Amino acid sequence: MFLLGCGGGGDGDAQKENNNKPVIILSNTSEQVSNKDVVLSAEVTDDGNTLSYVWEDSSGNVVGDKAVLVIFAPHQLGEETYTLSVTDDASQTSTASTVVTIKDGKYSSEDHGLSVYIENKPSNEYQLQQLTDTSFNSLSKQNQYKVADKLLSTLFFGYPRDELKQRIDSGHFISEIQQQFLVSSNDMGEVEVKINDENRYYQSERRPDVKILSRFYEMFKLDKSYLDHWTSYILAQTILFSPAAELSSVANPDAFGVYNRLYTLQEQEAGMRYAAFIHMQSDENWRRFRSPEDNGREMLEIYALDEDDGNVPIAAQALQNWHLNRDKDTLVIGLNKNTEPLTLLDEMQFTTGVDFYAALAKSNAFTKGVTTRLVDFLFADTNEAKKVELIDSIVSSNPETWHDILLQILFSEDYLLHSSRVKSIEEVSFSLMKKLSYNTYSSSFRKLSDEMKKMGQLSMSYKLGKSNRVPLDNISFGTYQKYIRDQIFRTWSRDATLSWNPNRVDDTHNSAYFMSHFDRCERRGISSKHFMSADQYEVVEDDDALTVTNYIKYLFNAVLSRDVKTDELKMLMDHIEGVSGSSPQWFHDNLNYLSDDKDYQEYVRYGGRYNIQYFVFEYMLRLDELYFFKGVE
Repeated sequence: MFLLGCGGGGDGDAQKENNNKPVIILSNTSEQVSNKDVVLSAEVTDDGNTLSYVWEDSSGNVVGDKAVLVIFAPHQLGEETYTLSVTDDASQTSTASTVVTIKDGKYSSEDHGLSVYIENKPSNEYQLQQLTDTSFNSLSKQNQYKVADKLLSTLFFGYPRDELKQRIDSGHFISEIQQQFLVSSNDMGEVEVKINDENRYYQSERRPDVKILSRFYEMFKLDKSYLDHWTSYILAQTILFSPAAELSSVANPDAFGVYNRLYTLQEQEAGMRYAAFIHMQSDENWRRFRSPEDNGREMLEIYALDEDDGNVPIAAQALQNWHLNRDKDTLVIGLNKNTEPLTLLDEMQFTTGVDFYAALAKSNAFTKGVTTRLVDFLFADTNEAKKVELIDSIVSSNPETWHDILLQILFSEDYLLHSSRVKSIEEVSFSLMKKLSYNTYSSSFRKLSDEMKKMGQLSMSYKLGKSNRVPLDNISFGTYQKYIRDQIFRTWSRDATLSWNPNRVDDTHNSAYFMSHFDRCERRGISSKHFMSADQYEVVEDDDALTVTNYIKYLFNAVLSRDVKTDELKMLMDHIEGVSGSSPQWFHDNLNYLSDDKDYQEYVRYGGRYNIQYFVFEYMLRLDELYFFKGVE
């Protein structure tokens, strides 16, 4: 829109002498979206009769010659500067510029009043105090490793010792991980090929958790895809989204349905409210809570923490035409919809079942409810007063995505520096596998899943989620410890040259049968080629004891992310050197074994590392730090 000033009727030259420059006011300069036309208008006042307009973009291209500029969709994302020059009939010129920010048009999509897609908040909008590079670097070196290990283990991840050292020494450990989460760098097509390879991994539609677990192993980089999978997995362990595989009404593929939908929504940047809205209407959710009364009650309790049974009939009235077919365990939605307007929790107004789910997802109670569930899950052993403080801080940041909550927790000082809790089997096993350059075989994750059941940590199976994430009764914890000992610490992946005496490698041992057996079984376990390589520690050829000491120090740093203590080193060296009389001296000597046959020399030295590692790992199995996250002292 523009306004023209009323020109006088006097002499033309006099008019030019008294003429003022045009005054420009630009409107409609707020953020725009990529899939809609951008309209910029100018309101101009001037005391002349004729005005000319020239609009230019950031590159100086002329893009318009009228007061109103229309830039037709679609647009590139980002910022663009538009400059308007207005000249009057006295050749007086004024300019005005505006910066237009183009955002992805998908963020304007809505469904039942819910924003479908929402960008994650920047960390500077979090209310929980975040651990920064500066605060991380101010920690002692020992605490840096302790905190780094806690962050990575929580993500089911770990780095071999040299890479972890390099990342910590860079001075950007925290910010680099945060930056990695913004882009996808794993080749997910290759990952999917690997986990669906029947020769590589056990395959069964009845065991969806096996495929999901194997995917975490095959993702070797922390990136956006990894974070989306981790987020989906955490959500599926909680009461919020558990597929409840333990129920007779639930089909095994339901876990795929819930998990894959969560991941897809994460990948597309769906808001947490919309994700819950979609889930609440799903067959998988109704197989957990099968009647209008049961489903309405549980949705209010799970997502809004509302335990008032007086609200159940109101929710059930909205859901009166919904039920689970008992014969086929399939959700049926009839046509006898409720028509009476209903109200709950002072802010929820709805009529039909879909309206009920949407109103619940839009409510303020929803934000506090889901935040509480996730704080309970990740701060399991924190006292209730502190949990309330954490929940209130997160809620005050107005989170709208799962990452707004989970990343705010994950990188907070409260979590990384001050919280303590027992680690889940996923947090221990995957962290160790990554640190130890562990090689799997076809049944590695089927075995893990089987043992998780005995530990009381079965994945995505419990109707109400993992209310007790890590049971510590004798049987459960004993199974937990036994799995780490037998399936990880006592399992070595033997390269062909190290698995057999080189003098015995003949046509039989190089046969297809041998190589097939090697691929299926001998390949499994801690990498002798990488983790157990002599390149990982200093070999002092003329000092057996120092060589062994160096290897023990390496093991402690690589596995526990700390130095071995003086008394620990003495105890282990006494045992390895045979002072106690229970250990043969050759365990000690083999690390420096000499032979003209260098292949055989390495074979013997590998055996020495194997046996020393056996003793050290047996000791580590008895340390609570292997199973517990602890605060920084």
